[in-house]
Amino acid sequence: MPLSVRVQSYTAPDPVDGQGIGTPSLPVNDGEQNKRLIALSQRIADYSRAERLAPVRVGWQALSGLATAATWDVQPAPDSDASAAAADVVRRVLGLGGHTAPVIEWDGRVVSLPSWESRLRDLLRGALLGFSLAEMVAYPYEGTTYVDLEPRDQSSVRQWVYDNAGRLVAVDQWRRQPGGLSSVGSVRLPYERLVHLTYPSPAYGVEGLGIMRHVEPLARDYDQTMRLRAVMMARTASPTPTVTINAEAYGRELGTTPSPADIATARDELLGVLRKWTAHEEAALILPSWATLDWQGKPDAALPTNAVISDLERQIFQAFYVQHLTVGSASSSGAYATAQVHAELAAQLAGDLCQWVAEGLAGYVRQIVALNVGPLPLRDLPRLTYAGIRSPLWVERVADVVSLLSNGVLTPSADDERAMRAALELPAPTAAAESRGERARVAGTVAQVERASALPGGL
Repeated sequence: MPLSVRVQSYTAPDPVDGQGIGTPSLPVNDGEQNKRLIALSQRIADYSRAERLAPVRVGWQALSGLATAATWDVQPAPDSDASAAAADVVRRVLGLGGHTAPVIEWDGRVVSLPSWESRLRDLLRGALLGFSLAEMVAYPYEGTTYVDLEPRDQSSVRQWVYDNAGRLVAVDQWRRQPGGLSSVGSVRLPYERLVHLTYPSPAYGVEGLGIMRHVEPLARDYDQTMRLRAVMMARTASPTPTVTINAEAYGRELGTTPSPADIATARDELLGVLRKWTAHEEAALILPSWATLDWQGKPDAALPTNAVISDLERQIFQAFYVQHLTVGSASSSGAYATAQVHAELAAQLAGDLCQWVAEGLAGYVRQIVALNVGPLPLRDLPRLTYAGIRSPLWVERVADVVSLLSNGVLTPSADDERAMRAALELPAPTAAAESRGERARVAGTVAQVERASALPGGL
């Protein structure tokens, strides 16, 4: 991991109260057996090479695509007008709730700030690599202070800076030059100006434990097996022609026993014919009756490696929880129900990633509120929310709910409606909707049949 240093004195740049609590340091190499993945720069370089492979790219795109497809919003604290106003400012800064990514003028130039989806993709890479680092940069424009998150490359971290109390106070970053990162100069970034997310939690230290730690060894084996298959295919795809001279048959054609000189002459003639044919100077290969053609090398010699490659692909997809992508392929088997279970697991992990981002950006949201509205009590701070990840999977079970209602197994109470709305990620019912009776709740869903009275006159 990068070096860590301690400083005797440190002056923070006007921190916001309650922000920058620091992260306890836990070396990522505790228990690490793979020496290649101990140093941060080497680890990120290996992760980047593995990410260029097709299964790794597809697996991460499938998982992160579920997370970025969520519908995000900013929820104010209940019964707080100040929180509602702050939530509207946060939506405008982040480009949520109908607002688009802001375009502002700063220092005489037009700056197009990234959309929320772009910010989210950068932050989610922290789950892939172990941690994400972004600097909060403020742009005052037309009465609103837009706070952008400028991502910092994980490999650019030179060292983590702690004070005497063991508190993380800054990060030293290598300066970036046109040819890459500088190994001479660095810049110190105060921790109060950084958004630092560690995956899966701060308990794993400042560098976390990313999903790629499980994927990289598999990707390395996959790459080596693919290269081996390419070599085997190159050697066996075009078999080598071999001609055998039957001396007895050749002697019958000559009418005498062929001498070594005769055999050498016949061999040279056959080699000339084979060279012209392999060089495509001759369209057909015509051999005498005393010469037998054979082939060295089997075109299907590389087939055994295909099973190994398919197994590695499946394991890589499993690490991303998207193994349902392989169901039904030539090297896999499974039914729709199995794929559905796997898809629910992927949606659950995507929801966990969204929750990880939402919790990690609490300090960022507070900074936006502090610069635009002013300090608010913690209980009045708005928070990021997401929806729309698990609900498509739950919709398929609505038919089962209707069946339970029609058979009288499920009583449609107000609690049932709230639970179903929460599972479908729908807004909470209104007061009028909660006051409805059982008959009103099932109207239009279950046919209402009036039961005939057993008393005379219908009484």
